[in-house]
Amino acid sequence: MVKINLFSKEKGEFPSLKNLSELAIDYNLTDKKIDVSEENKLERYWLKKGFSEAFIYYDPDEGINKYKVFEPEMDEEEIETYQAVKGEVKDRILKEASKGEKREILHEKTTSVCNKLNKEISDIEFVKLFYYLNRDFIGLGRLQPLMQDNYLEDISCNGSNLPVYVYHQRHRDLETEISFGPKELETLVMNIAQRSNRQISFARPTAEATLPDGSRAQLSLGKEVTLKGSTFTIRKFPEEPITPTDLVAWDTLSSEMLAYLWLASENKKNIMIVGGTATGKTTSLNAITLFVPWGAKVVTIEDTHEIRLPFKNWVPSITREGFGDEAEDIDMYDLLRSALRQRPEYIIVGEIRGGEAVTLFQAMSTGHTSFSTLHASSVERAIRRLENPPIDVPRNMLPALDLIAVQSMTVSEGERHRRITEIQEIGNYESGKIQTNLLFNWNNNKKEFNRVSRSILLKNLSSELGYSYGEMEDEIKVRKRVIEKMNKNKVRKYDNVVKSIKLFQKDKKELLDRLNIKKTGIEDE
Repeated sequence: MVKINLFSKEKGEFPSLKNLSELAIDYNLTDKKIDVSEENKLERYWLKKGFSEAFIYYDPDEGINKYKVFEPEMDEEEIETYQAVKGEVKDRILKEASKGEKREILHEKTTSVCNKLNKEISDIEFVKLFYYLNRDFIGLGRLQPLMQDNYLEDISCNGSNLPVYVYHQRHRDLETEISFGPKELETLVMNIAQRSNRQISFARPTAEATLPDGSRAQLSLGKEVTLKGSTFTIRKFPEEPITPTDLVAWDTLSSEMLAYLWLASENKKNIMIVGGTATGKTTSLNAITLFVPWGAKVVTIEDTHEIRLPFKNWVPSITREGFGDEAEDIDMYDLLRSALRQRPEYIIVGEIRGGEAVTLFQAMSTGHTSFSTLHASSVERAIRRLENPPIDVPRNMLPALDLIAVQSMTVSEGERHRRITEIQEIGNYESGKIQTNLLFNWNNNKKEFNRVSRSILLKNLSSELGYSYGEMEDEIKVRKRVIEKMNKNKVRKYDNVVKSIKLFQKDKKELLDRLNIKKTGIEDE
């Protein structure tokens, strides 16, 4: 049995934090034989270099693709050592320190405890020991390797003793070999809620949460509302926010559509992105907010924190569930009322759901610019949702909205793609009807985006800014060429895109010169 001595032995030499990954690779900790034929092996790649790998394969018996995680194996003696060390290093400071500090403190304490053991610890055993302590204390235990996979969009568990499922960018829906017993799953759900500063209990068994890395989680505890036991669904978000040029590169929309949204955003037009669940509404919303004029005051209102902006003059706000007798709920309506007192130029609402919409449309009517999202599969259904309970926006207020973009999940040659399938401009309220103008759409047969009409918004902008309609169309062409040239030059990283947009606002001629674009939007070859 592994025991902890009361007094330290002479301090041993253990691998440093910097050397752990290199040693793990040298020791081939994840190099395992796989009982899968070559033709059924689909992909294998690192999750945490040296320590964990993802392996995707086809299971011919079940006729589905599966996802497996490879981690270092520990024998019985190493597991016993892990349990002994785990009890000693569990310290309050691990919860209080930042993530970077936690690893350093964990390494220091692990080294200290290993020097008190009544057995010798080899370098390879220390490397494995630290990996699992780091995974279980700082990460989310057996779920952590999935959280480190940048190709995964969704991670979900539908109940105890059921496999965890993931949605992979390349391989779509996959069943994993990970499952959790009832108690372990309850502990994991409560851990996710705790790390997100959310309350969940058997008295209040559901919660929405945002993890420290920005991932969004929907949680349920026990069998009160989900009959198979506790559940979770985690929607992962990339560490680096998606940029407007990413959307064009992925064919989410055309460069002309993005140029149009750029001009509309910059000139304080009210934009709503509608679509079904997981169609990418928030991702697109986050991307086009980069076109907001630098220095403008922005307030964001969300249930869970998803929108990330580069602006200093930005007030991010999220709702809060009440707890105890004194702390009241703070909902979207409360946050919106508070936002309006802060004199924002732009109000960005993560998702419109209820009565706060009336106040938002009143704000739009009095000069506040709003970007928002709504669950609806078309412009017509969006309008019906807006004017009916529980949202109840009066029909004559809807023209305060300037345009609606519809985002959908389309299928092309067996592959699913998130696309803005149409952009419609909202016109006047006449004879009891809302006038709309379809400006862009996606032709799924020809696999192309089309401009189908003359823009009402550009006509209105030409009057507001004192330019001709033709000059406004030329401005769209210039921005379209900027977007195309940025993509051609692979300007897609967040910081670089932000710098380019900022330079365009500050000194457009300078950016056009750098990109070798004439004012007419025609490139000098």
